[in-house]
Amino acid sequence: MLIAFFAQFSLSSDAFQEGSDAGIQVLMKLGLYFTAGMLALFGLSRNLKIKIDRNAASLMLVLLWSIIPGIFGPSPAVAFATTVSMIGIYVFIIYATQLFGFNHIFESIYIGLVLMIVVSFATYLAAPATVMMQLWNGEYRYKGFMGHPNSMGQVSVFTILISLTYFYPRVNKALSKAAVICITIVSTLGLILTDSKTSMVLCIITLSIVPSLRLLKSKSSYASKLLTVFILISLYSSAIVLTLYKLADETTLASFSRSGNAQEVTTLTGRTEVWQTAISLIAENPLIGYGLRAGQVLLPEVWKGSAIWVPPHSHNMYLEALLATGLVGLLFLIYSIIGKFVGLVSNLRRKADLSLVMIVLLVFISCLGVFELSGFGTITVAYVFLCCVMSYSGEIDKESGS
Repeated sequence: MLIAFFAQFSLSSDAFQEGSDAGIQVLMKLGLYFTAGMLALFGLSRNLKIKIDRNAASLMLVLLWSIIPGIFGPSPAVAFATTVSMIGIYVFIIYATQLFGFNHIFESIYIGLVLMIVVSFATYLAAPATVMMQLWNGEYRYKGFMGHPNSMGQVSVFTILISLTYFYPRVNKALSKAAVICITIVSTLGLILTDSKTSMVLCIITLSIVPSLRLLKSKSSYASKLLTVFILISLYSSAIVLTLYKLADETTLASFSRSGNAQEVTTLTGRTEVWQTAISLIAENPLIGYGLRAGQVLLPEVWKGSAIWVPPHSHNMYLEALLATGLVGLLFLIYSIIGKFVGLVSNLRRKADLSLVMIVLLVFISCLGVFELSGFGTITVAYVFLCCVMSYSGEIDKESGS
């Protein structure tokens, strides 16, 4: 599972986009497909009955639909390779979780990320230049072994969320709890080093909903739960409004930016201009789109912003889905996310299982999608966890989690 995950991640790297190391990339693809194929045959030999709900099936329909616009899009080969890779990872996770138990696969991915975070942080302490990256604006930021600071920031957040909402409540030994706390601290330090403000803010927002989710699992009356959740949301919304009001001053906004320019904050580091460009392309073909990763071909052609930096994608999961699969694909994607969220909340009220951590991950992925590709458009850590959430059926393996 770990080999397949890291191999697949490498296929979405800049080297793959630029066409270099083609032989290695093809071999890694073949190795991944062979592994997934053998796993599928193993499942069939055991007469495994794959069970997926309508929300998981809806995400699969989005991916299958993306083949059609990809064929007629600006880059059919890249679109098809990306689509097949995303379907392969999704099918792989569905098979693996139902063959070996959801918890075992979920924990394996987590352990893999923890190992990478620890090794990255140790490398930073020993040889900082190895895991630092100079961005287009000249600043140096911590990237670890994820290739980009934003990606490393997202991995750190996923590790923090899973550590605090899944592992810490489940482990009983003091040594195990201490280990989880240490992992959380190292992940937090890594997140701070990446200086990924989006991931930092969304991590805090996501963790802030955990008390409300735990309240839904309590035995208090439904009316008291509803009132408490309403109060929490009202207080939280008021705090956000007041914070934004205080930050309205241009001098204050400039102090929060990396460049000292208030416009960096008001444009969300240039994202609003990227979104406007993406919307202009979507308007020309709103129904079926252009295929996955079409943005890396189309956006540079119509980009009128900075000549130093050209956006490879729309920096928004929902706009990217609209650009790649049109309105048809976007509706399926939104249906799968909302439907899964409602199902997880209902399951959370019935019994104690993994629904809480699945809701937390889904909230983070959905919010992150406003600013990044997140769980759709190419192979990312967020996409792998989205596949995990969608493949979760509500069952729990009790001997796992030790």
